[in-house]
Amino acid sequence: MKHLFKILAVIVMFPNINWAQQSSITIPGTTVIPARKVNGTLDDLTDFAQRNQVPFKMPDGTILYTDIYLPILQDSLTFDFEIPIINQTVKLVVLQKGFQYLIYDSINGQPNPNPYQLPMILERTPYNKNGGDVDIGSAMSLLGYAAGVQDMRGRYTSQGAYLPLYSDSWKKTPYHNYTHVLDVTDITDPRNGNNHEDGYNTVEFIKNQLTRKYDLNRDGIYDNTDLVFNGSIGTFGASALGYNQFQAAAAHKIDPTQPGLKCLFPIVGPLEFYKSTGFHNGCFRHMLVNGWLRGQIKDIDDDMIPYDQGIDDTLHSSVDYNMPNKFYAANKAIDHFVTVQYEGYPAGYYPNSIGRKDMDGSKAMVDMYGEGSATGTYSRYTNMEVPSFQVAGWWDIFVDGTIETHNLLRGNLSEKRDMQKIVIGPWAHQTITSSTTGDKTYPDNIKDITKIDIANFGTDLDLGGIVQSELISWFRYNLNYHGQNSVGEPKILIPKTNTWQKIIPNVVDAKFPANDYKIPFTYLLNFLLAKDGLKQIPITVRLFGLLPIDLKIDIPKLDKPIIEGVSSSSEITGIPYQEFQDVPAVRMYVVGASDDDGSNSVAGNYWLSADTFPIPNVTWKNMYLHNNGSLDFTAPTTDEGFGLYVHDPDDPVYTIGGGNMIVKTPQGDRDNQGQMNLADPRYAPYTMDRAGVLKYETEILTDSLSIVGFPKFKLWAKTNPGNAVGGLTDCDFYVRVVDVYPDGKELFVVEGGVNARAREFAKSIAIGAENDDAPFSNINAGELYEYYFQMYPIAYTFAKDHKIKILISSSNFPRFQSNANVPIEDGGFFRRQPSDGQTYTFKGIEYAPRTSVQRIAFSNVYPTHIELPVFGSTNLITGIKHNNTKANWEVQLFPNPNDGLFSVLINKNGEYLANIYNSIGQKVLTKNMNDQASFDISHLSSGQYYIEIISNNNSNERITKSFQIF
Repeated sequence: MKHLFKILAVIVMFPNINWAQQSSITIPGTTVIPARKVNGTLDDLTDFAQRNQVPFKMPDGTILYTDIYLPILQDSLTFDFEIPIINQTVKLVVLQKGFQYLIYDSINGQPNPNPYQLPMILERTPYNKNGGDVDIGSAMSLLGYAAGVQDMRGRYTSQGAYLPLYSDSWKKTPYHNYTHVLDVTDITDPRNGNNHEDGYNTVEFIKNQLTRKYDLNRDGIYDNTDLVFNGSIGTFGASALGYNQFQAAAAHKIDPTQPGLKCLFPIVGPLEFYKSTGFHNGCFRHMLVNGWLRGQIKDIDDDMIPYDQGIDDTLHSSVDYNMPNKFYAANKAIDHFVTVQYEGYPAGYYPNSIGRKDMDGSKAMVDMYGEGSATGTYSRYTNMEVPSFQVAGWWDIFVDGTIETHNLLRGNLSEKRDMQKIVIGPWAHQTITSSTTGDKTYPDNIKDITKIDIANFGTDLDLGGIVQSELISWFRYNLNYHGQNSVGEPKILIPKTNTWQKIIPNVVDAKFPANDYKIPFTYLLNFLLAKDGLKQIPITVRLFGLLPIDLKIDIPKLDKPIIEGVSSSSEITGIPYQEFQDVPAVRMYVVGASDDDGSNSVAGNYWLSADTFPIPNVTWKNMYLHNNGSLDFTAPTTDEGFGLYVHDPDDPVYTIGGGNMIVKTPQGDRDNQGQMNLADPRYAPYTMDRAGVLKYETEILTDSLSIVGFPKFKLWAKTNPGNAVGGLTDCDFYVRVVDVYPDGKELFVVEGGVNARAREFAKSIAIGAENDDAPFSNINAGELYEYYFQMYPIAYTFAKDHKIKILISSSNFPRFQSNANVPIEDGGFFRRQPSDGQTYTFKGIEYAPRTSVQRIAFSNVYPTHIELPVFGSTNLITGIKHNNTKANWEVQLFPNPNDGLFSVLINKNGEYLANIYNSIGQKVLTKNMNDQASFDISHLSSGQYYIEIISNNNSNERITKSFQIF
């Protein structure tokens, strides 16, 4: 039988749509939002879900508008069919708009009394529920779920005032009496931010108040009103949409046997913020805190100031904060997080700040019932008996916090401990599951787990990939197959019709379908994706109103997919079932070298499974830095002297690569994250080949070297700030590890830093005994201090024939604030930017930012080194030999000491640059020279000086010597 068909636009859009019975939502104030196109064809993803904007009322009366999506067709699909018995092509409506096409016909293996109830997937966003290229709610509906997408408090359609990171956690009143600096309400007002638990209360609203009417026997009469969801809720989203899932789960103790949250899928979103968002070993995350918080507040619309009546409407301007403008409000929000001291506690810069109890789950203790308590002895993580599947990247802004969150969940849960999963790939915040991050493209196996490109989810939807992905497998496992509401796979139901379609007036009538047509939902997906046809659809044809003829017809596969922007590379055979109990808790990608297009992997580039991270089966090995610029596994045997560089707070070393979100390249033309090539001529002068950076490099590797874990760094250093021969000061030190390719690329790998005042706190983390009450103190100028700190996590393989390079500096801006090199008051913090003109008053003395001379020690007593968690073979360690002759030229300075008149001789012809600094870091002379030169600085006062000689042929080659003027 041959069937001819084409899609016809036979249904037009009516101004007031009367939806079929299964579409009615009965929440007061609900409005139906039309699909993008209502043109008689199912050609847009929004055609496959009815979108209902529902007012979710929080306990304080604030309305959070939430779009609820149900798999109810918003348009029709009509075909031309050739009916062989009359040799006539006729028009038939195959899918009629206004009915719920997805059902669950069984529950716990028995007939489902309400097959129209659905598991629900919830997403809460500060970024506009109406934004995005693809409607995520419609996609979830097509895959068998009700979906909820909510504008968070104070954002877009929702009422209230937006307090970033604040309105989605838990009640703060058990912990303190102060309120958020932007909160205009009195602390006794139910709307006060200290009472906000919007994530938790949204789940409660779904559990108890989100209902609809159902016509269960399809007789045209509503039988009952019942909840929209079937008892199971999953949450989904990335970044702010990720961490608010954890906040909702942590607010109160979850009973996993009761209806409600059954799983979380947070992508790049932690429940620990102090270290992963604000302060890495005391180094302030300048761009993340300033950029993100400022951006959130600046999103408000001050053009609405004349009309904004306050926080009880959906207009959002600086009126909501009682601030003169949004820029002032943004700065207040940043100060609240960083510098303001509340109730006698230190500022947010300190790990024992009281503000951590508002955001870090590990610091907001609870009682035995899971309720907040200042004297509680239980971690808030004990509340969260719910499976979670985290996705992170080695260069995500939150990678350390995400890992910490995972470990805290595993360490505090009982029943759901083994259902805490984390996947860490070679990604940054905006490139999760993408093949390319920064300047590096990775092999295709990075998608072995996720299958899809989550970072670009919404531009070109690979529906087949989504169905095969662990994203959907996770929801199927937790929402469909387990617990008291096991509903299995959804079915497609095209209900039988009792209405005769007039095909040829007074000649041919038809019922389509003549009986209920029920098929697996994958059959419909394959049909829509042009992978297969629909088989054996029952139809009844009546000629001239006489005896009906029952037929079954096949609709062959289409020439191309029906839905715009949706495709699949292969036929969908079903959702792969995974027993997630048996899936490893940690799956991480060990990054390695490959060709530029990701092919021909040279080393690494594979997935490694583990029960924990860090993994226990590593060998810790020290790699030592030497004053001649070499890097090896042999400690110094003598005093090699100091490496010297100058840190200018107003001319910082620029960030290239790493865990950034907002940072751009120096040219501002692209995101600056992940494995950027530091040797790129566009970037090198800003970050590596410039003053203020020391470089140390191995010989060419004779074998590969893998590291998995948190590397640690130990350095001994002195600092001398400008115009001060002594006294108190502060500074930072930053270390970056680089993979030097044979072709000249130098790709960022991992980094770490430490703030001098936070040195004891940083050391407590490095030795595995974190102490939030470790003392913070200024350092004495010119005194040698030990700095031992944990770096960011990584799993990486350096390939044979590559080299390892380490860079040391005292700035890495704008990723981190450029330290002003001034002493700081106890409990305080100095937030500043380069050249902003700010000063800081310490003990009544006003300080401007000061240039400092930094000196790194290299000796048998003070062996500066990196501690590497080596995974697998350590053969290379004995293959890298100590090399004290890497520099092939030497400098002699005589006489020394001298009266300011001296000569410099170099044992190699060439052109060099000489810089002379005094003991407090001031550059007093710059001079070009060849292999010898005379100097006269007799007009200067007596004391200690430093001369730095740099080869003009290779800026990596530099020698620093000290001398004395008597």
